[in-house]
Amino acid sequence: MNSFKAYFKKEVLEAVRNNRYLILGTGFVFWSILNPLMLKLLPYFIKDQVPKPLLEEFIMISKLEAIHNYLGDLFSIGLLFVVFSLMGILTDEIERGRLILPYSKGVNPVGMVLAKSLHYIPVIAVFITLAFIFNYNYVSVFFSGEGLSFSELIPTILMFIIYYIFTVSLILLMSSLFNKGIITAIAVLLLSYLQAPLQNISSLNIYLPNHLLVRAGQLGNVVDDSLWITVLFTLFLSIVFNLLTIYRMKRVEVV
Repeated sequence: MNSFKAYFKKEVLEAVRNNRYLILGTGFVFWSILNPLMLKLLPYFIKDQVPKPLLEEFIMISKLEAIHNYLGDLFSIGLLFVVFSLMGILTDEIERGRLILPYSKGVNPVGMVLAKSLHYIPVIAVFITLAFIFNYNYVSVFFSGEGLSFSELIPTILMFIIYYIFTVSLILLMSSLFNKGIITAIAVLLLSYLQAPLQNISSLNIYLPNHLLVRAGQLGNVVDDSLWITVLFTLFLSIVFNLLTIYRMKRVEVV
């Protein structure tokens, strides 16, 4: 417990000092505002370059379509901000010799890994929720037509949060295995993006964390019985990744 408290406090202080909260907030919240704004202004930027019928399609975008358009950014841009912000979360500790003193004082790797994981998961969950709140309100201002109540977006929000729980756990594991943060980032991005082609395999797709994003995109029709398999398997993988990270950190060379 002492190791957990010490490292949790350390993560908060480092996140403030390294502007990680600001970076993560930008990756989620800033784009949630910019996306509907750019979507609204796009017809004015391209009005001289596209046929009038196509331009009218852009002008007539509904609230539902505008929200759906942001979901792609929430994955692609949000993922980049998370991965590149956290890619050195354990690599830096190992390579810069920061573990020598704590390990010599009896720091428990279990507390260290859990502190890092349980610090960033709620932070990202809050930013995702704020992003949806901002996006929903800006879309409501800029667009008309078919839409959803905010309560109908809650399952979509939860699917993204669970996906990023998996992502943080994967970053921790990769960061404990590789000696360079950029290698960690590349490995996580590859494992994330390579799931998309596997979605075409019907017998496999419900076991892929990426399937949560596919279902999240089905706004207003997210939850069904098969979704629970994806949710539970994704959370199971997240727990396994944390356990493997702990196992790795108990055996890492710190000298």
